[in-house]
Amino acid sequence: MLIPDIIIASAVIVGAHIAANELAYTHSNGLHGIGDYLPQWWAKPLITCPTCMASVWGVTLSVVFGLGFTDAIMFILALAFTNTLFNRWVS
Repeated sequence: MLIPDIIIASAVIVGAHIAANELAYTHSNGLHGIGDYLPQWWAKPLITCPTCMASVWGVTLSVVFGLGFTDAIMFILALAFTNTLFNRWVS
């Protein structure tokens, strides 16, 4: 069943996004975000955009979970949706 995996993965991804931003602001005394430390083409899908993070981390986790192609596509789309909801909820 994919629903618990989606919720747990989304909570971890959005938590990593928030933690990275907080660490960047704390480390730079509020002057810079995490996007200032990484190139934009790396920062957006890896850590700065929770919806975009579903593409990279969703593929990685679907390989770890051993999902088939159709399950992986559904997992990634559901992860993007759940990341968006969680991000709006905590922001």
